[in-house]
Amino acid sequence: MNQIIPTSANGCIPNVYFMGRWTTQTVESKPAMYTTNLGAQILFEVQNADYFTLEAVINPLSAPQTLSIYIDDELHLTPLTRSKNDFKLSSNQSHIVRIYFTGNTDQDEIWLGNDGLTIKDITIASGTLAAIKPAGPLVAFIGDSITAGCWVRSKAPSIGYGADLNYAAQLSRALDWEDYRIAYSAAGIIRYGTGGVPPAGKFVKYVNFSVKAPRINPDLVLINLGTNDARYEDDVFEMYFVWFINEVKKQFPHARIIIITPFNQAHSHVIKNVAKALKIELIPTLDWVIETNDEVHPNVEGSKAISDHLVAWFTEPQNRLQSE
Repeated sequence: MNQIIPTSANGCIPNVYFMGRWTTQTVESKPAMYTTNLGAQILFEVQNADYFTLEAVINPLSAPQTLSIYIDDELHLTPLTRSKNDFKLSSNQSHIVRIYFTGNTDQDEIWLGNDGLTIKDITIASGTLAAIKPAGPLVAFIGDSITAGCWVRSKAPSIGYGADLNYAAQLSRALDWEDYRIAYSAAGIIRYGTGGVPPAGKFVKYVNFSVKAPRINPDLVLINLGTNDARYEDDVFEMYFVWFINEVKKQFPHARIIIITPFNQAHSHVIKNVAKALKIELIPTLDWVIETNDEVHPNVEGSKAISDHLVAWFTEPQNRLQSE
């Protein structure tokens, strides 16, 4: 993270900023912050403190949820095996803290159950906390496991994920974007995702089966979907894809919308034709060389390659965001 600015706290926990799709829910008669989205983040600056404490709800899952906690850019990869976690600070001077919900598993019932990440509190014994956020525009990423950050580090559930290292994270940090992730493992335009998640036309509007997504006004919406829909016929995919794009337009009526073609090129010619017909910008990916962990999910190097391509595209004068 390069340029940050002070901001107001935006959740039920004071003096911190919740970036991404978070909602409030009640835990033990007290409000807490809840998300079903990998890539959701918490940002704050802490001063004159020896440590900070993060309190979360521990779910009896097949593998612990994983947080990537960056203190002044130093990573603490943290499986959530206990509800309270203390993080020591190297001095009592100013420290920038950025926390990612970076890993879960495909078995987590995030849609019909309650297996998302719940943060109950962030506290310090002394000193001050202050909410911060990136200085750039708000960008919503809509996608599947690649956008969520699954399997980036390795093929190990949860701990091998990398919502903090995938292309969306690297691109956002490079351009100081506010990274708003809307992505779920195995999901597509037609295909359902893991954990009971419905296809994209539904999950773009809801965070689980009953809770509507918070209303936001992003400057940009980046779509990377279709990888998981390769099994469907082109004409069926096209019908659902047109419907999905129209739903995105309704959800984000003031946003600039750009489609990134699937990295496996699934339905890429259909997507190109639909983008042209609907006058939606398209970023082709056919010639990109992307290293993966399993021939589908980009690893750290592959994620950097994607990010580098997109940084180059967005730094061209004709492609820059107007708010930058």
